[in-house]
Amino acid sequence: RLCYVPAVPNDVVRCDVVYYGEPNVRISRVAISLDWPPPANFNITGLSTNVVRMKSFIIIAVLSALAACHGAAVPPSEADMFSSFIQEQMLNGFTVVHSEEDAALNRVTLSKGETRDDDVLFFERLCCVPAVPNDVVRCDVVYYGEPNVRISRVAISLDWPPPANFNITGLSTNVVRVRFVSQRDEHLHLTVRMFGKITEDNNES
Repeated sequence: RLCYVPAVPNDVVRCDVVYYGEPNVRISRVAISLDWPPPANFNITGLSTNVVRMKSFIIIAVLSALAACHGAAVPPSEADMFSSFIQEQMLNGFTVVHSEEDAALNRVTLSKGETRDDDVLFFERLCCVPAVPNDVVRCDVVYYGEPNVRISRVAISLDWPPPANFNITGLSTNVVRVRFVSQRDEHLHLTVRMFGKITEDNNES
């Protein structure tokens, strides 16, 4: 459902989106694609049921709901966990990259660093580590570029479940490391891409 509400001077506008499914339908996830400016706030009720409502103070938004048959629903706590994880990463300087490919694959891409029109993709690596019972798993992704390469941005495409934490070191250099740690009892499945430029002077930072 596209939710488009024109602005009202000196006031907020609202949009309610409600889905009424058949009795055997359970909505397990709600995806909201936001144009600028984002809503001041919004809330979602009814996850894991067949009636889901989203209320928002919003200007422009696009909402799509993915339905699952009863018995295959994702618990609301997992959706909350993913949302909290993304919010935490955005506080660390990441932004969310929206694409049709991500929407089709039910994943999220987070980007950190400087976005440039002349970005060159220097490196791409799939990180897939099976879960270990009662433990976490780790994945280190390291790129060693030529002396005249500078990596300015790292994009990470995450499948469910997200890692418990990760960090990036070496941005603006030719050696960049990304280290991931999974949730306990969970696997890691993600793709790392590194973008940058070739400098004219090998000593340029």
